[in-house]
Amino acid sequence: MPRRVINSSSSSSSPTMWSSFNPAAAGRHRRLSCLLLPAAVLVLTFTFCTRPATAAICGTSSYDPSSKICCSGSVQPWYNINTKCCGATSYDPATKICCSGSVQPWYNINTQCCGATSYDPATKICCSGSVQPWYNINTKCCGATSYDPATKICCSGSVQPWYNINTKCCGTTSYDPATKVCCNGIVQPRFGINTQCCGTTAFDPSTKVCCSGIVQSRFDINTQCCGTMAFDTSTKVCCNGIVQPRFDINTQCCGTTAFDTSTKVCCMGRVQPWYGFNTLCCGTTSYDSSTKTCCSGNLQPRYGINTQCCGTTSYDTSTKRCCNGVVC
Repeated sequence: MPRRVINSSSSSSSPTMWSSFNPAAAGRHRRLSCLLLPAAVLVLTFTFCTRPATAAICGTSSYDPSSKICCSGSVQPWYNINTKCCGATSYDPATKICCSGSVQPWYNINTQCCGATSYDPATKICCSGSVQPWYNINTKCCGATSYDPATKICCSGSVQPWYNINTKCCGTTSYDPATKVCCNGIVQPRFGINTQCCGTTAFDPSTKVCCSGIVQSRFDINTQCCGTMAFDTSTKVCCNGIVQPRFDINTQCCGTTAFDTSTKVCCMGRVQPWYGFNTLCCGTTSYDSSTKTCCSGNLQPRYGINTQCCGTTSYDTSTKRCCNGVVC
């Protein structure tokens, strides 16, 4: 068959060819030309022939960047030139906002994020990641809750009533100091200007006394505490936390027992008889040192000025001697 010769000069200078160029048709011509390629060349140009001219990779998928966008390996819709990614989701910044990886509504130019939620600062406030109501320009946060300081007060993360300008907090509870008092985190009634706290209980010091955290009745100006008990010092005495009777001005304590020093003596925590000015203790027993002597905790007879001890036995040195702990 005769070979057709094309005049290169005429083809290159023909304005009709370029003015009638159609990109869509060119794409079809390209695909058609691929089908006419030899097998070996077809293998090498597989990608060129099967993908669009603008194809891109997103994860394991191909996509057309002119109509899609790749967000964290996921092919997502393309809205306009301002399209952005929010995690694995696309969005239009003109109508949405990205809050911690979550697409949220866009209210106006003041829209802000509160955790994963959007809000309008003109009507809401963000409190510890929670969107809360906005009351007025004085709105504040109390933990994850909003409040109006004109009517409420924040007490350790809890919104409580506001009574007046003197309102205070007692732990998580508010109170009016004019009528209440705070005792170790517990609101208690106020009895007067002298109200005091005893542990978590309030009391009137004019009628009560606090004894180791326990409120007790006050007797008179002589009232004192003995452990958790109150007593009248004019009639009682406190012996190691135990209230005991008072005998007279000579009353003393022997352990937890009271005694009269004019008639008794305390021997190692035990009340014993008083024999006179010669009274002494031998262990837990009292004795008259004019007639007895104490030998290693044992009472023994006294023989006179020459009395001595031999072990646990007494003897008269004028007539006896001590041989290796034995009287001989």
